[in-house]
Amino acid sequence: CNNARVYSDSQYPSKQYPLGVTGETWVAFDAIPTMQQPNVNVASCFFTITVTDNEAPAIVCPANVTLPNQVGFCHAQAFFGQATATDNCAATTTITQPTNWVNGSNFP
Repeated sequence: CNNARVYSDSQYPSKQYPLGVTGETWVAFDAIPTMQQPNVNVASCFFTITVTDNEAPAIVCPANVTLPNQVGFCHAQAFFGQATATDNCAATTTITQPTNWVNGSNFP
């Protein structure tokens, strides 16, 4: 009796799996159920495939800005470009500026 058949209930092993956890169930039958032989022996196993994003986003910062102080003051008003970022998994990437300095501020 070497007529065993094995089936998967979701994706095939060669498919790409999404981020996160995907459950797979494999089922083995010793015969294909038919009207003449409706009862067959069955065994199954369940496992998970976990896909994680371990690749950091890429960021490009604006160029350094060097400028003289404003006449009579100890600061200068600075204008700088915006940073851009991409990520291999995210449709959009959030960029935050961790200081209170904004474009056009007077920098000491």
